[in-house]
Amino acid sequence: MTQEVAHNTLNSYKEGAENLITVDLIRHDLGSMISAECLGVPKLITLEEYKHVYQLVSAIEGQLLCPSETKDQQAWMS
Repeated sequence: MTQEVAHNTLNSYKEGAENLITVDLIRHDLGSMISAECLGVPKLITLEEYKHVYQLVSAIEGQLLCPSETKDQQAWMS
């Protein structure tokens, strides 16, 4: 049963689409604080197993810009 749940979670169109949309929104939000050349997604829609649940996970990483380089310097003050 556990392998079936893992397989169904990883291959769920709905869960994958939600994860992808979330990654896209976060990348967009970070765009004013992260150098576009350094913004990456090293892990996209991978399955992690926890005690009672399987979770689809993605990772986003990048290099923060200096406050003087950002489009919206107010974001650094809040």
